[in-house]
Amino acid sequence: IDVGLQTKSNIGKQEAADRAVVNLETRYQIMNMVKDFVRNPANKNQMIPFDADSTSASASIKAYNELVAERIKLGSSAKDNNQALQALDTQIAAMHNNVVSGVENAMRAMRIQINQVNQMSANAGSAMSAIPTEEREARALYRQQGIQNTLYTFLLQKREENALVLAATTPKGKIVDHAYAQSHPIKPKPMMVLFLALVMGLLLPLLLLSVKKLLTTKFSTQDELAEIIQAPVIGEICHNRHKSQLVVKPGKTSSIVELFRLVRNNLQFLLTNDGDKVLLVTSSVSGEGKSFVSANLAASFALLDKKVALVGMDIRSPRLAEMLELQSLPGVTAYLAKPGMNLSDIVQSSAEVSGLDVFVAGAVPPNPSELLLSSRVNDFIDQLRAHYDMIVIDSAPIAMVSDTFSLAKFSDAVLFVTRANYTKRNLMNYLNTVMSRGQLKNVSVVVNDTNPNVSTGYGYGYGEE
Repeated sequence: IDVGLQTKSNIGKQEAADRAVVNLETRYQIMNMVKDFVRNPANKNQMIPFDADSTSASASIKAYNELVAERIKLGSSAKDNNQALQALDTQIAAMHNNVVSGVENAMRAMRIQINQVNQMSANAGSAMSAIPTEEREARALYRQQGIQNTLYTFLLQKREENALVLAATTPKGKIVDHAYAQSHPIKPKPMMVLFLALVMGLLLPLLLLSVKKLLTTKFSTQDELAEIIQAPVIGEICHNRHKSQLVVKPGKTSSIVELFRLVRNNLQFLLTNDGDKVLLVTSSVSGEGKSFVSANLAASFALLDKKVALVGMDIRSPRLAEMLELQSLPGVTAYLAKPGMNLSDIVQSSAEVSGLDVFVAGAVPPNPSELLLSSRVNDFIDQLRAHYDMIVIDSAPIAMVSDTFSLAKFSDAVLFVTRANYTKRNLMNYLNTVMSRGQLKNVSVVVNDTNPNVSTGYGYGYGEE
């Protein structure tokens, strides 16, 4: 037996076994790193920078890396709640399990191969026992060096490959400088905010009130009316909650009755001269309650044991007969048109208020303006003055017709009726103009239909009946 040839043969076998062990150990270490990388939660949604070098595991890793690369590219422009991104996360999670399973199977197969090759190396080593100790130790060192060099070279190669893949999916934007904060906020400035709040708190209510005043075309209380009218406001009449239009009756003490009494008392201060007994009641437009105020004011004077005449001179739109449930014919128009008629032919006494006589307007004439300018009007007023202590004339609205101006010369005082939340402010300017021209004299104003809950109505000690 040639010992040299046998030694050379054993050395060749052991070197082949060593190379096989180095290759298998390298692959096994790579597989182990793949497993550790995949199982690490910090590497979620990151590409695996190793190749399993196994048909099944390599295919799983390649598919996994493709999904992760697609997610990185989509994630640079989409939010976490994007449906496509969520679908990719589901696929990556499923592929993650496949990678772990494939790597573990490959590692078990490699461990079997390593054991087999180690057995072959051990057999060759037994035959090499005669080789000097120093040579065996040197061969062991060369063997370990080969394993480490191969592993290092492989890792460098995979790092370059992974860098190329990541470069293809690098987002266009990048952080140039991280944000930083100061110790105190730049804005808002507390003092400036407090100053603006104070200014807004003072100016905004004034602005709103000014705008509201400019946009409001009507008034609601006598105080608001007093600001725009040049005549004295002698009272207000609250909203009538009674079914009857004649609310002033003997024994009645409701709030609205007391308000009429208050207006009556104020009117007596205007009728101070001897013989002052004719009160002309008018308004700006229809619907302000002129006839309602006339009737109840006349009834209030009658409660003073005076003989009072309520005269309907609004001959274009008469309301007294209907309101007081009296006969509409004959009336004042018949008296003025027929010289042979007397007061007794047209007078009607009130059944509810003693001392109150009513002269309704009668039929609407075809020539109301001419009729009121006739001499019969003078005779009619003179007879009323001779027979009655107080005469209340319900005339037409001044902003619609001129009839009231024809009767103004017979009156001792004029009561102008307005209505809360109904009469427009610009009509009060018209009344101011009329008074400045002297067309109406000794004018006073009353506000009708006010809200008793917000007005300064007279109601202390009196309940609604």
